[in-house]
Amino acid sequence: MFSWNIFLAALGLVCIIEGAVCFALPDLPRKILAALLQRSSKSLRLMGIFTVTAGFLIIWIAGAL
Repeated sequence: MFSWNIFLAALGLVCIIEGAVCFALPDLPRKILAALLQRSSKSLRLMGIFTVTAGFLIIWIAGAL
């Protein structure tokens, strides 16, 4: 059961958080990107699958509440 309202609210929240970080700490995204460039593709893939899995778990838990 997909809800566009929830999807758009989540997307808006991501934009707010990303924008707040860039506004408050403009050097932090540069440092993070520089650190990511030093990592191997395998390491980035592992971080990606972990993040996706964590996101699905958070959504699943939120739906169960």
